Amino acid sequence: MTISTRFSKGMGGNIRLDHIKVRPIESDKEKARWNALICKHHYLHEARLCGPQIRYAAECRGKCVALVSFSIASWHLGARDRWIGWDERQRLSRLSFVVQNSRFLIMPGVNTPNLASKALALCQKRLRNDWMERYDQPLLLMETFVDKCYPGTSYRADNWIRLGQTQGFSRGGPGFYRTNDAPKTLWVKELQPGAAKLLSAAVLPAELAPHERKLEGDELARVFTCKALESLHDVFGALHDPRRAAGRRYSLASCLSIVACGLLVGCEGLKECSDFGRELKQSQLRALGTHQDRRTRKYAAPCHNTLWRICSAVDPVDFERLVGEWYNSGVGKPPKAYAMDGKTLCGSLDEEGNALHVVSVVSHDRTPFFFKQRRTTKAGKARRHAT
Repeated sequence: MTISTRFSKGMGGNIRLDHIKVRPIESDKEKARWNALICKHHYLHEARLCGPQIRYAAECRGKCVALVSFSIASWHLGARDRWIGWDERQRLSRLSFVVQNSRFLIMPGVNTPNLASKALALCQKRLRNDWMERYDQPLLLMETFVDKCYPGTSYRADNWIRLGQTQGFSRGGPGFYRTNDAPKTLWVKELQPGAAKLLSAAVLPAELAPHERKLEGDELARVFTCKALESLHDVFGALHDPRRAAGRRYSLASCLSIVACGLLVGCEGLKECSDFGRELKQSQLRALGTHQDRRTRKYAAPCHNTLWRICSAVDPVDFERLVGEWYNSGVGKPPKAYAMDGKTLCGSLDEEGNALHVVSVVSHDRTPFFFKQRRTTKAGKARRHAT
């Protein structure tokens, strides 16, 4: 199969909207043809797409009338992220639920009214299934950019939401942006009703949760702003340090701040908290007041042994109280956190050794959002099943 653009009797009067069909581009030959047409006729003259991607051809009686593509969403978009309402951790782990309409071209000479919105609608109708089949990833939201010299009429006609103009930056690598002096208009559309609420929800529904990406250590570290870390360090600064001053390299406030942040992002034990601390950036370590090497002028995170000695000398009740006060103050917009507890119900053990376990989760403002009970064959596995 090939992408054909020639109509035997010309374009005028030959295109009917009810005859339009869209299909994904599969073969390398068709992909090369699609790329060549985009480079030739699209105003960006660029067909390169990033990450997971699907190209479509909209055709009328076998002749191509439009080319459309979808690829991974933009890393950072202030207007989009504010509209969704998710925090930094949710953005990092759920960005894969967002897809970008990265290219859209109506072929030259095609002037059929409503063709653009029709082609978009047909693509959206099959996009979620095509994406799931190809990448095993559900989609909830679409985004796109329109150059400010275009009104975006076709997107408005297809019920997209205009979120305003971007700041004119392009991604030049992981975590790096450069100005392109070309602000564009940002549009979004939900592929499922209430998609924005789902993306910002404390917990995703059961059918979506397995597709939420598990964050790496350096990504977990990004959820804390320097302002939030400075405020946490100040809170722990009120605690008395029982250690001798001689040979003290790391302050009690610095160590406890790293432990608190590590626990908030899901670290299990002080070893993982120590690993988390090594993923923090220099600006974050500086905000926490960690030790600075006089020779290299670089800040370093405390090791596992240091954290263990510090935590052994601190009252856990005071630690929990101060973390709760800091979190509830909302200074620096700390990440959302929740408390989990699990129990084996007394008297639930039967003759075969089965027991009933209950786990509950509440937010720090005491709002319950999860409750589950499960019967297992061994009471000793309650904690594993609860998590």
